[in-house]
Amino acid sequence: MKIRILFAGLTLALLSACGAKQDPLLQEAAQVHNQAIAVHDEVMKQLEDTRQLTQKLKAKRASADSTGRAAIDGLIAEMDSSQKAMDTWMNEVVEVPGEEGHDHGHVHKEGESHDHAHDHAAQPEVTPQQMLDIQKEMKKNIEKIQADLNRQMEAAKKML
Repeated sequence: MKIRILFAGLTLALLSACGAKQDPLLQEAAQVHNQAIAVHDEVMKQLEDTRQLTQKLKAKRASADSTGRAAIDGLIAEMDSSQKAMDTWMNEVVEVPGEEGHDHGHVHKEGESHDHAHDHAAQPEVTPQQMLDIQKEMKKNIEKIQADLNRQMEAAKKML
């Protein structure tokens, strides 16, 4: 009798755990999360280009007039702000329940270090709908960072 109760309890626990993964809202949240991570990976590559452009701008600044120096300083400040926004975004990433152990698939060139932390925020106790809303907000935020970087990189290229 005890074995039947134990077996029934284990079966129920397993079915409950599997059912949580099957929630359509959590599945959609996981898809949105993965899309945001794909944008994140693109932004990480852009940040390397941004660093190179920043160095070139600093070199050009030395020979620029006061108006040119002010424009370069303003653009460098914007680029630094985007880097900080990216750092903040990475520290605020919230994993979708059931997806915590996945690899975000960061690709680094040979010899390149993983120079950014992933101290993801602790998983909040939220409903599946709230988790979907969180993931949509995270995706919107990373897309804004990407758009800002694109604009800044274009401005930097024009200055050079």
